Amino acid sequence: MPFRKRPPNTKLTRAALLTKHGRLRIVEKRTKQSHFRANLQDGFNWLLAHSSLWLLMFFFSGYTLCYLIFATFWYTIYLNDDSCLSEVSTFNEAFLFSIELQSTIGFGSKYVLGTCRWGIFVMLLQNITGALLDASLLGLIFARITRPDRRAYTLRCSTRAVVCHRDGQRCLLIRIADLRQKEAPLIACSAKLYLLHEHVTAEGEVISYNCQPLDLLDDEPLLALPTYVVHKITDDSPFADVYHQDDLADMKAELIFVLEGTISDLGLTLELRTSYLPNEVLFDYRFEACCERSHKGKCLIDWAKFDDTVSVSSTSSLTVPSPLSPVVFPTASRRSSSAKTRDGNGQHLASRILNGIGIELTDEEADVDGVVSDTQLIPKSVSFV
Repeated sequence: MPFRKRPPNTKLTRAALLTKHGRLRIVEKRTKQSHFRANLQDGFNWLLAHSSLWLLMFFFSGYTLCYLIFATFWYTIYLNDDSCLSEVSTFNEAFLFSIELQSTIGFGSKYVLGTCRWGIFVMLLQNITGALLDASLLGLIFARITRPDRRAYTLRCSTRAVVCHRDGQRCLLIRIADLRQKEAPLIACSAKLYLLHEHVTAEGEVISYNCQPLDLLDDEPLLALPTYVVHKITDDSPFADVYHQDDLADMKAELIFVLEGTISDLGLTLELRTSYLPNEVLFDYRFEACCERSHKGKCLIDWAKFDDTVSVSSTSSLTVPSPLSPVVFPTASRRSSSAKTRDGNGQHLASRILNGIGIELTDEEADVDGVVSDTQLIPKSVSFV
Protein backbone atom coordinates (compact mmCIF):
# COMPACT_ATOMS: atom_id res chain seq x y z
CA MET A 1 0.00 0.00 0.00
CA PRO A 2 1.41 3.42 -0.87
CA PHE A 3 2.12 5.77 1.97
CA ARG A 4 0.52 9.17 1.65
CA LYS A 5 2.17 12.07 3.40
CA ARG A 6 0.14 13.95 5.96
CA PRO A 7 -0.58 17.63 5.31
CA PRO A 8 1.71 20.09 7.11
CA ASN A 9 0.85 21.41 10.56
CA THR A 10 -1.26 18.37 11.43
CA LYS A 11 -0.91 16.00 14.34
CA LEU A 12 -1.24 12.25 14.28
CA THR A 13 -4.33 11.48 16.37
CA ARG A 14 -4.88 7.81 15.55
CA ALA A 15 -3.15 5.71 18.21
CA ALA A 16 -3.07 2.67 15.96
CA LEU A 17 -0.46 0.11 14.96
CA LEU A 18 -1.39 0.56 11.30
CA THR A 19 -2.27 3.89 9.73
CA LYS A 20 -5.24 4.31 7.42
CA HIS A 21 -2.83 4.19 4.47
CA GLY A 22 -1.00 1.02 5.48
CA ARG A 23 2.13 2.30 7.22
CA LEU A 24 3.25 0.31 10.25
CA ARG A 25 3.96 2.49 13.30
CA ILE A 26 6.90 0.58 14.77
CA VAL A 27 9.85 1.90 16.74
CA GLU A 28 12.82 -0.47 16.70
CA LYS A 29 15.63 -0.58 19.23
CA ARG A 30 18.78 -2.01 17.71
CA THR A 31 22.38 -1.03 17.17
CA LYS A 32 23.51 0.91 14.12
CA GLN A 33 25.84 -1.91 13.17
CA SER A 34 23.06 -4.52 13.01
CA HIS A 35 20.87 -2.08 11.08
CA PHE A 36 23.65 -1.51 8.53
CA ARG A 37 24.25 -5.25 8.14
CA ALA A 38 20.56 -5.93 7.56
CA ASN A 39 20.36 -3.25 4.86
CA LEU A 40 23.58 -4.43 3.25
CA GLN A 41 22.29 -7.99 2.90
CA ASP A 42 19.14 -6.73 1.14
CA GLY A 43 20.62 -3.72 -0.61
CA PHE A 44 18.43 -3.79 -3.72
CA ASN A 45 15.12 -3.65 -1.84
CA TRP A 46 16.61 -1.14 0.61
CA LEU A 47 17.45 1.19 -2.27
CA LEU A 48 14.08 0.55 -3.89
CA ALA A 49 12.25 1.72 -0.78
CA HIS A 50 13.80 5.19 -0.89
CA SER A 51 12.24 8.21 -2.53
CA SER A 52 12.63 8.89 -6.24
CA LEU A 53 14.76 12.00 -5.62
CA TRP A 54 17.14 10.02 -3.42
CA LEU A 55 17.32 7.31 -6.06
CA LEU A 56 18.20 9.81 -8.82
CA MET A 57 20.95 11.30 -6.65
CA PHE A 58 22.32 7.80 -6.05
CA PHE A 59 22.16 7.13 -9.80
CA PHE A 60 24.10 10.33 -10.59
CA SER A 61 26.68 9.88 -7.85
CA GLY A 62 27.27 6.21 -8.78
CA TYR A 63 28.29 7.01 -12.35
CA THR A 64 30.31 10.07 -11.33
CA LEU A 65 32.23 8.10 -8.71
CA CYS A 66 32.98 5.34 -11.21
CA TYR A 67 34.33 7.87 -13.75
CA LEU A 68 36.53 9.50 -11.10
CA ILE A 69 37.96 6.22 -9.84
CA PHE A 70 39.03 5.05 -13.28
CA ALA A 71 40.24 8.52 -14.20
CA THR A 72 42.61 8.19 -11.27
CA PHE A 73 43.84 4.85 -12.63
CA TRP A 74 44.44 6.33 -16.10
CA TYR A 75 46.28 9.33 -14.74
CA THR A 76 48.45 7.03 -12.60
CA ILE A 77 49.32 4.98 -15.70
CA TYR A 78 50.31 8.19 -17.51
CA LEU A 79 52.57 9.25 -14.64
CA ASN A 80 54.36 5.88 -14.71
CA ASP A 81 54.59 5.60 -18.51
CA ASP A 82 53.62 8.59 -20.64
CA SER A 83 53.79 6.50 -23.81
CA CYS A 84 50.77 4.31 -22.88
CA LEU A 85 48.09 6.94 -23.61
CA SER A 86 47.73 9.30 -26.51
CA GLU A 87 46.67 12.91 -25.88
CA VAL A 88 46.36 12.35 -22.10
CA SER A 89 48.68 14.49 -20.02
CA THR A 90 46.46 15.97 -17.25
CA PHE A 91 43.86 14.69 -14.81
CA ASN A 92 41.09 16.48 -16.69
CA GLU A 93 42.07 14.71 -19.88
CA ALA A 94 42.20 11.39 -17.98
CA PHE A 95 38.68 12.06 -16.62
CA LEU A 96 37.40 12.82 -20.12
CA PHE A 97 39.06 9.67 -21.44
CA SER A 98 37.36 7.64 -18.66
CA ILE A 99 33.93 8.97 -19.69
CA GLU A 100 34.58 8.27 -23.39
CA LEU A 101 35.77 4.75 -22.64
CA GLN A 102 32.90 3.69 -20.35
CA SER A 103 30.12 5.30 -22.37
CA THR A 104 31.66 4.07 -25.68
CA ILE A 105 31.10 7.41 -27.40
CA GLY A 106 34.41 7.16 -29.27
CA PHE A 107 38.00 7.90 -28.43
CA GLY A 108 38.88 10.50 -31.04
CA SER A 109 42.51 11.44 -30.61
CA LYS A 110 42.66 9.78 -27.17
CA TYR A 111 43.34 6.04 -27.15
CA VAL A 112 45.39 3.31 -25.50
CA LEU A 113 48.50 2.07 -27.25
CA GLY A 114 48.72 -1.66 -27.90
CA THR A 115 52.09 -1.88 -26.14
CA CYS A 116 50.63 -0.80 -22.77
CA ARG A 117 49.72 -3.94 -20.79
CA TRP A 118 48.34 -2.09 -17.76
CA GLY A 119 46.24 0.11 -20.02
CA ILE A 120 44.64 -2.93 -21.67
CA PHE A 121 43.86 -4.45 -18.25
CA VAL A 122 42.28 -1.24 -16.88
CA MET A 123 40.25 -0.85 -20.09
CA LEU A 124 38.86 -4.37 -19.69
CA LEU A 125 38.09 -3.77 -16.01
CA GLN A 126 36.28 -0.49 -16.69
CA ASN A 127 34.13 -1.99 -19.45
CA ILE A 128 32.98 -4.85 -17.18
CA THR A 129 32.35 -2.47 -14.28
CA GLY A 130 30.37 -0.11 -16.49
CA ALA A 131 28.18 -2.95 -17.79
CA LEU A 132 27.42 -4.11 -14.24
CA LEU A 133 26.68 -0.54 -13.16
CA ASP A 134 24.31 -0.02 -16.09
CA ALA A 135 22.44 -3.23 -15.34
CA SER A 136 22.12 -2.44 -11.62
CA LEU A 137 21.14 1.22 -11.75
CA LEU A 138 18.90 0.99 -14.81
CA GLY A 139 17.25 -2.11 -13.37
CA LEU A 140 16.68 -0.20 -10.13
CA ILE A 141 15.05 2.68 -11.99
CA PHE A 142 12.86 0.32 -14.01
CA ALA A 143 11.76 -1.57 -10.89
CA ARG A 144 10.95 1.72 -9.22
CA ILE A 145 8.80 2.91 -12.12
CA THR A 146 6.89 -0.37 -12.48
CA ARG A 147 6.11 -0.82 -8.78
CA PRO A 148 2.37 -1.54 -8.37
CA ASP A 149 2.01 0.56 -5.22
CA ARG A 150 0.49 3.48 -7.10
CA ARG A 151 -2.24 1.20 -8.41
CA ALA A 152 -3.41 0.70 -4.84
CA TYR A 153 -4.45 4.36 -4.73
CA THR A 154 -7.40 3.42 -6.94
CA LEU A 155 -8.67 0.86 -4.40
CA ARG A 156 -11.13 2.19 -1.86
CA CYS A 157 -12.07 0.96 1.59
CA SER A 158 -14.84 2.49 3.63
CA THR A 159 -13.62 4.88 6.30
CA ARG A 160 -15.71 3.01 8.88
CA ALA A 161 -16.80 -0.54 9.56
CA VAL A 162 -20.38 -1.31 10.61
CA VAL A 163 -22.05 -4.02 12.67
CA CYS A 164 -25.67 -4.76 11.75
CA HIS A 165 -28.07 -7.63 11.12
CA ARG A 166 -28.26 -9.38 7.77
CA ASP A 167 -30.86 -12.09 7.29
CA GLY A 168 -31.24 -12.29 11.06
CA GLN A 169 -27.49 -12.70 11.71
CA ARG A 170 -25.18 -10.11 13.24
CA CYS A 171 -22.43 -9.24 10.78
CA LEU A 172 -19.37 -7.05 10.59
CA LEU A 173 -19.16 -5.27 7.23
CA ILE A 174 -16.53 -3.30 5.34
CA ARG A 175 -17.23 -1.84 1.91
CA ILE A 176 -14.52 -2.08 -0.76
CA ALA A 177 -14.31 -1.03 -4.41
CA ASP A 178 -11.91 -0.59 -7.33
CA LEU A 179 -12.04 2.70 -9.21
CA ARG A 180 -10.18 1.31 -12.26
CA GLN A 181 -11.77 -2.10 -12.54
CA LYS A 182 -13.03 -1.21 -16.01
CA GLU A 183 -9.63 -0.08 -17.42
CA ALA A 184 -7.12 -2.25 -15.50
CA PRO A 185 -8.97 -4.99 -13.63
CA LEU A 186 -7.51 -6.91 -10.73
CA ILE A 187 -7.56 -10.70 -10.80
CA ALA A 188 -7.12 -13.35 -8.10
CA CYS A 189 -8.19 -10.97 -5.34
CA SER A 190 -8.09 -12.17 -1.73
CA ALA A 191 -9.31 -10.43 1.43
CA LYS A 192 -8.20 -10.98 5.00
CA LEU A 193 -9.46 -9.46 8.23
CA TYR A 194 -7.67 -9.58 11.58
CA LEU A 195 -8.58 -8.52 15.10
CA LEU A 196 -5.61 -7.17 17.01
CA HIS A 197 -6.22 -6.82 20.75
CA GLU A 198 -4.66 -7.23 24.16
CA HIS A 199 -5.03 -10.70 25.64
CA VAL A 200 -4.24 -12.14 29.05
CA THR A 201 -3.66 -15.90 29.09
CA ALA A 202 -4.82 -18.26 31.81
CA GLU A 203 -1.26 -18.26 33.16
CA GLY A 204 -1.25 -14.49 33.53
CA GLU A 205 0.87 -13.70 30.46
CA VAL A 206 -0.06 -10.42 28.83
CA ILE A 207 0.03 -10.47 25.02
CA SER A 208 -0.09 -6.85 23.93
CA TYR A 209 -0.79 -7.62 20.27
CA ASN A 210 -2.78 -10.81 19.96
CA CYS A 211 -3.74 -11.28 16.30
CA GLN A 212 -6.86 -13.32 15.53
CA PRO A 213 -7.99 -13.96 11.95
CA LEU A 214 -11.70 -13.44 11.33
CA ASP A 215 -13.58 -15.82 9.04
CA LEU A 216 -15.07 -14.08 6.03
CA LEU A 217 -18.19 -15.04 4.14
CA ASP A 218 -16.30 -14.56 0.86
CA ASP A 219 -12.52 -14.18 1.00
CA GLU A 220 -12.22 -13.82 -2.78
CA PRO A 221 -14.32 -10.72 -3.55
CA LEU A 222 -15.34 -9.64 -7.02
CA LEU A 223 -14.35 -6.01 -7.46
CA ALA A 224 -16.33 -5.39 -10.62
CA LEU A 225 -18.77 -3.42 -8.42
CA PRO A 226 -18.57 -2.00 -4.90
CA THR A 227 -18.95 -5.00 -2.62
CA TYR A 228 -18.78 -5.96 1.04
CA VAL A 229 -16.37 -7.91 3.18
CA VAL A 230 -18.66 -9.75 5.61
CA HIS A 231 -17.78 -11.50 8.85
CA LYS A 232 -20.66 -13.37 10.48
CA ILE A 233 -20.64 -12.92 14.23
CA THR A 234 -21.28 -16.39 15.64
CA ASP A 235 -20.73 -17.83 19.10
CA ASP A 236 -17.14 -18.67 18.15
CA SER A 237 -16.40 -15.20 16.82
CA PRO A 238 -14.26 -12.76 18.85
CA PHE A 239 -17.12 -10.28 18.32
CA ALA A 240 -19.67 -12.55 20.04
CA ASP A 241 -19.65 -10.49 23.24
CA VAL A 242 -18.98 -7.12 21.62
CA TYR A 243 -22.02 -4.86 21.39
CA HIS A 244 -20.57 -1.38 21.75
CA GLN A 245 -17.50 0.66 20.94
CA ASP A 246 -16.57 0.67 24.63
CA ASP A 247 -16.22 -3.12 24.51
CA LEU A 248 -13.62 -2.80 21.76
CA ALA A 249 -11.89 0.02 23.62
CA ASP A 250 -11.59 -2.15 26.74
CA MET A 251 -9.93 -4.83 24.62
CA LYS A 252 -7.57 -2.24 23.09
CA ALA A 253 -8.73 -3.68 19.80
CA GLU A 254 -7.89 -2.72 16.26
CA LEU A 255 -9.28 -4.19 13.04
CA ILE A 256 -6.72 -4.74 10.27
CA PHE A 257 -7.96 -5.34 6.74
CA VAL A 258 -5.68 -6.62 3.95
CA LEU A 259 -6.67 -6.84 0.28
CA GLU A 260 -4.37 -8.45 -2.28
CA GLY A 261 -4.74 -8.64 -6.03
CA THR A 262 -2.84 -9.09 -9.27
CA ILE A 263 -2.80 -6.52 -12.07
CA SER A 264 -3.93 -8.36 -15.17
CA ASP A 265 -1.81 -6.34 -17.64
CA LEU A 266 1.49 -6.53 -15.75
CA GLY A 267 1.10 -9.65 -13.61
CA LEU A 268 2.31 -7.71 -10.53
CA THR A 269 0.81 -8.26 -7.09
CA LEU A 270 -0.30 -5.33 -4.98
CA GLU A 271 -1.50 -5.08 -1.40
CA LEU A 272 -3.89 -2.67 0.27
CA ARG A 273 -3.80 -2.34 4.06
CA THR A 274 -5.91 -0.28 6.41
CA SER A 275 -7.12 -0.39 10.01
CA TYR A 276 -10.15 0.52 12.09
CA LEU A 277 -10.06 1.74 15.69
CA PRO A 278 -12.98 1.24 18.11
CA ASN A 279 -14.40 4.69 17.36
CA GLU A 280 -14.41 3.79 13.65
CA VAL A 281 -16.64 0.72 14.12
CA LEU A 282 -20.32 1.71 14.15
CA PHE A 283 -22.85 -0.56 15.82
CA ASP A 284 -26.48 -0.75 14.62
CA TYR A 285 -25.56 1.01 11.39
CA ARG A 286 -25.52 -0.11 7.78
CA PHE A 287 -24.05 1.29 4.59
CA GLU A 288 -26.24 3.39 2.36
CA ALA A 289 -26.78 1.90 -1.08
CA CYS A 290 -24.50 3.47 -3.67
CA CYS A 291 -25.42 1.27 -6.66
CA GLU A 292 -28.63 1.44 -8.65
CA ARG A 293 -29.86 -0.49 -11.68
CA SER A 294 -30.82 1.64 -14.67
CA HIS A 295 -33.72 0.87 -16.98
CA LYS A 296 -31.18 -0.46 -19.51
CA GLY A 297 -29.65 -2.82 -16.98
CA LYS A 298 -26.51 -0.77 -16.39
CA CYS A 299 -25.15 -0.15 -12.91
CA LEU A 300 -25.14 3.45 -11.69
CA ILE A 301 -22.54 4.05 -8.96
CA ASP A 302 -22.69 7.14 -6.75
CA TRP A 303 -19.22 7.41 -5.22
CA ALA A 304 -20.38 10.27 -3.00
CA LYS A 305 -22.39 7.72 -0.97
CA PHE A 306 -19.58 5.18 -0.69
CA ASP A 307 -18.76 6.01 2.95
CA ASP A 308 -22.29 7.03 4.01
CA THR A 309 -23.98 5.02 6.77
CA VAL A 310 -27.58 4.82 7.96
CA SER A 311 -28.74 4.10 11.48
CA VAL A 312 -30.64 0.84 11.87
CA SER A 313 -33.45 0.73 14.45
CA SER A 314 -33.55 -2.51 16.44
CA THR A 315 -37.35 -2.31 16.64
CA SER A 316 -37.99 -1.85 12.93
CA SER A 317 -38.09 -5.56 12.13
CA LEU A 318 -41.48 -7.32 12.05
CA THR A 319 -41.74 -10.53 14.08
CA VAL A 320 -44.47 -13.15 13.81
CA PRO A 321 -46.05 -13.92 17.22
CA SER A 322 -45.51 -17.39 18.59
CA PRO A 323 -48.57 -19.48 19.47
CA LEU A 324 -47.40 -19.56 23.09
CA SER A 325 -46.67 -15.85 23.38
CA PRO A 326 -49.24 -13.23 24.41
CA VAL A 327 -51.05 -11.42 21.60
CA VAL A 328 -50.88 -7.67 22.09
CA PHE A 329 -53.66 -5.40 20.82
CA PRO A 330 -53.10 -1.64 20.71
CA THR A 331 -56.27 -0.42 22.47
CA ALA A 332 -57.09 2.98 23.86
CA SER A 333 -58.11 1.56 27.26
CA ARG A 334 -56.50 -1.31 29.12
CA ARG A 335 -59.88 -2.57 30.43
CA SER A 336 -63.30 -2.56 28.75
CA SER A 337 -66.59 -4.30 29.43
CA SER A 338 -67.75 -7.42 27.63
CA ALA A 339 -70.73 -5.59 26.10
CA LYS A 340 -68.51 -3.00 24.45
CA THR A 341 -66.30 -5.64 22.88
CA ARG A 342 -69.03 -7.34 20.80
CA ASP A 343 -70.29 -6.33 17.37
CA GLY A 344 -73.89 -6.06 16.15
CA ASN A 345 -74.10 -9.84 15.54
CA GLY A 346 -72.99 -10.59 19.09
CA GLN A 347 -69.56 -11.89 18.07
CA HIS A 348 -66.65 -10.95 20.26
CA LEU A 349 -64.42 -8.36 18.56
CA ALA A 350 -61.20 -10.00 19.75
CA SER A 351 -62.17 -13.42 18.38
CA ARG A 352 -63.23 -11.80 15.11
CA ILE A 353 -59.83 -10.13 14.70
CA LEU A 354 -57.90 -13.31 15.51
CA ASN A 355 -60.06 -15.44 13.23
CA GLY A 356 -59.35 -12.96 10.43
CA ILE A 357 -55.59 -13.60 10.67
CA GLY A 358 -55.97 -17.38 10.97
CA ILE A 359 -56.07 -17.86 14.77
CA GLU A 360 -59.15 -19.72 16.04
CA LEU A 361 -60.50 -18.28 19.31
CA THR A 362 -63.97 -18.67 20.81
CA ASP A 363 -65.91 -15.88 22.50
CA GLU A 364 -65.63 -17.63 25.88
CA GLU A 365 -61.82 -17.71 25.59
CA ALA A 366 -61.68 -14.07 24.54
CA ASP A 367 -63.99 -12.86 27.35
CA VAL A 368 -62.42 -13.52 30.73
CA ASP A 369 -64.84 -12.63 33.61
CA GLY A 370 -66.42 -9.92 31.48
CA VAL A 371 -63.07 -8.14 31.17
CA VAL A 372 -60.85 -8.05 28.08
CA SER A 373 -57.08 -7.55 28.65
CA ASP A 374 -54.80 -6.98 25.68
CA THR A 375 -51.94 -8.79 27.39
CA GLN A 376 -53.86 -11.83 28.73
CA LEU A 377 -55.26 -13.27 25.51
CA ILE A 378 -53.46 -16.62 25.19
CA PRO A 379 -55.20 -18.91 22.72
CA LYS A 380 -55.46 -22.59 23.56
CA SER A 381 -55.60 -23.85 19.99
CA VAL A 382 -53.78 -21.99 17.23
CA SER A 383 -53.67 -22.80 13.54
CA PHE A 384 -52.01 -20.81 10.77
CA VAL A 385 -53.46 -20.67 7.29
